[in-house]
Amino acid sequence: MKIRIAFKRIGKGILNFLERILKIIKEIPGLMGEKPILTALIFLIIIGFVVFRISISAKQEGKEFTGNIIAEGYGVVFDIFVFGILIAFFNRLGEKRRDIKRWKEEIEDFRLWENEEAKFRIVGNIIRLNKAGVYNIDLSSCYLQKAILWSANLNGADLWKANLKEAYLAHANLKVANLWKANLEGTYLGAANLWGAFLVCANLNEAYLGETDLLEANLGGAILIGTDLRKATNLSLDQLSKAKTLFRAKLDPELEAQVKEKFPRLLEEPKEDG
Repeated sequence: MKIRIAFKRIGKGILNFLERILKIIKEIPGLMGEKPILTALIFLIIIGFVVFRISISAKQEGKEFTGNIIAEGYGVVFDIFVFGILIAFFNRLGEKRRDIKRWKEEIEDFRLWENEEAKFRIVGNIIRLNKAGVYNIDLSSCYLQKAILWSANLNGADLWKANLKEAYLAHANLKVANLWKANLEGTYLGAANLWGAFLVCANLNEAYLGETDLLEANLGGAILIGTDLRKATNLSLDQLSKAKTLFRAKLDPELEAQVKEKFPRLLEEPKEDG
């Protein structure tokens, strides 16, 4: 009789507590889908409190036979905690992979579009991918004219034939990026990292590369008419000698003197093809 009364008291207390918690949870729409770790924590707290209430009630009733039940209860709490965190982790990982795939697919959808909407959608997806830790993005033939990609990380990205005319790429990481035949006319690349970038046949007319790191950048066939290369770092005569033209290019005095002495043709006005 006393055991039955004790369990009735415990059960009533648990039910009252669960009703209050459920009422709170109902007021947080989409909690389980949006914040799985927080959800798991809430349920852990609920179950932990239940076990705690059982422990207190059992102690008050002086019933030793409930000891095993309490021990099992704590074990269940620990299992739920471990498995809950694991499930939340793998669930979040799966969501992240799905998001990355969707963002890449959206870039693919807008790849050959040459309008403002396409540009904004692509830029938005670049930012999202960067936040997800993805940098080597396929942006070949993408329209990014006048795009603002300040501090963007495009390490190893494929920008073959991308239209980056007058884009703002200050402090952007373009390390070992493929910029073959990319349109960088009038682009601002101040303090950008172009270490090892492939700039073969790229159009860099009137572009600004002040304080840009050009270590081992390949400038073979690059068009550098009016390009501002003053204060560019790790730029060598050997790199400039491979360019198609340096007509009206702005160079540091010492480097300009070397070009005049050994490769004067590069400073001359280029002849039109054909």
